[in-house]
Amino acid sequence: MTVKRLVALDMPASVEFAIHVRNAWNAGDAVFPIDQRLPQVAKDSLVEQFKPSVLIDGTGSIVTLANSEPTEEHDALVIATSGSTGNPKGVVHTHSTLLDRASAGSEFDKLTSSEEVLAYLPPAWIGQNIFSYAQWLCCGYVVNCPESAATINIDLKEIGPTYYFAPPRVFEGLLTAVMIRMEDAGTLKRKMFEACMSVAKRVGPALMDGEAVGTIDKIKYALGNLLVYGPLRNNLGFSRVRVAYTAGEAIGPDLFTFYRSIGINMKQLYGSTETAVFVCVQPDNQARADTVGVPIRGVQIKVADNGEILVKGPMLLKAYYKRPDATAEAIDAAGWMHTGDLASMNDEGYVCIAGRNKDMIIRGGENIYPRELEEFFFTHPAVADVQVIGIPCSRYGEEIVAWIKFHPGHSATEQELQAWCKERIAHFKTPRYFKFVEEFPMTVTGKIQKFRMREISIEELRSNEG
Repeated sequence: MTVKRLVALDMPASVEFAIHVRNAWNAGDAVFPIDQRLPQVAKDSLVEQFKPSVLIDGTGSIVTLANSEPTEEHDALVIATSGSTGNPKGVVHTHSTLLDRASAGSEFDKLTSSEEVLAYLPPAWIGQNIFSYAQWLCCGYVVNCPESAATINIDLKEIGPTYYFAPPRVFEGLLTAVMIRMEDAGTLKRKMFEACMSVAKRVGPALMDGEAVGTIDKIKYALGNLLVYGPLRNNLGFSRVRVAYTAGEAIGPDLFTFYRSIGINMKQLYGSTETAVFVCVQPDNQARADTVGVPIRGVQIKVADNGEILVKGPMLLKAYYKRPDATAEAIDAAGWMHTGDLASMNDEGYVCIAGRNKDMIIRGGENIYPRELEEFFFTHPAVADVQVIGIPCSRYGEEIVAWIKFHPGHSATEQELQAWCKERIAHFKTPRYFKFVEEFPMTVTGKIQKFRMREISIEELRSNEG
């Protein structure tokens, strides 16, 4: 077997990054992108752990490293996991895996060479490597690189991509900025916005799904599109978007409905770094906030007896880099990858994710799924974002804690939220504790650190009891 080099790229998404990726792949080498948001000490730790042969930084400096370890033939990409609960693992993908998922996604959404994307995501994310590089190789579309991290929103408006991906928090931030501007707008403009959005929420999703809509509603929506929805899409940079994907965490139904109501074809997908993104995708006209769609080409899915979703197919990682023990733990002898996600599948084949297996709360013998509760809290008018965790309890085994972030200008007390819950859900699902926050603990890669939330909640509870 031919051994090749691992080339570490310590630089942001840019034309230069794409050129270095192409050069490495042409030489048969594998690429190891380093997240630019990491402090230098963390970058140094990754280099020490993964031992690349070459390190190229943003200045173009090329350094050959000693004590390096070679990769194997056909290895294309090594992505470091977030390492939120321990040392990061390196997910190894081959050229065939990346191209298989890129072509499957492209076929599903009928992508062509006329698409334009904005390569703004961190190169150390698998999504950036699929949407901005692998699918570019499959389709030949235009990849635009932002001038800098500070100009991304400006570049988004100037370019107007046709194909777009962002985690829910990006879409939430864009919507929050819109709502703040509307609060500062004049009375006439604000009332027009509210009236048009009332029509959009009632009519827009049905139009997006190709459902029948009455003539009067069509006329009202067309007027709203002229006055509000069209200018709003243009202001957001989504005037030309054909497909806008989101994934990575639960998205609130109100947020999902908002974008679809103004004519943006927002859809959810399900996948991970280990599966090269595409496992389940929502078809056009069948996008719903409570599912992640249907299995895409080449994917086999089954739900284990414990509710864990298992996947199999050509999209799976080749291995964890230099970690045969971790690989054997994740992929069983029959080739099924144990995702750690809890899910169900309805009669139509749509997959509904309930959360992470490790995050499931067992209170008094009842299984409680944080994602289900989080989606429930999104229906409260004051709640902008929420994370639900379990903490130890001597009486019930675990108690429920809800970390709540409110919309600007909104609030609620712990007692009000508990009363609201008790009127709508089973009593054992009502959180015992609430914590109101401005932000959640996150890794530098933007992943919620629920383990850190548990530590904080446990410590605060001890302090209060003391």
